[in-house]
Amino acid sequence: LRADCIFLSPPWGGPKYSQNETFQLERGLAGALCTTEIVNRALLATPCTVCFLPHNANVDVLLSQSIAKNVTVSHYTS
Repeated sequence: LRADCIFLSPPWGGPKYSQNETFQLERGLAGALCTTEIVNRALLATPCTVCFLPHNANVDVLLSQSIAKNVTVSHYTS
């Protein structure tokens, strides 16, 4: 697969995710893959990978385990 950009928005388990202080990205999601593994697989197709994360996600885990060398984290608040 080759792509200019991949946008990921995996399921977070419904509205209950927001009841936790921190959403743990290392827990299994769709098909038992953790968020880091999903993002790393997308990065193999293109360095332009965007992942929509819950507002309470622990992004430090994603950053420390990412295969990407140049990662930008942006937070959107309403």
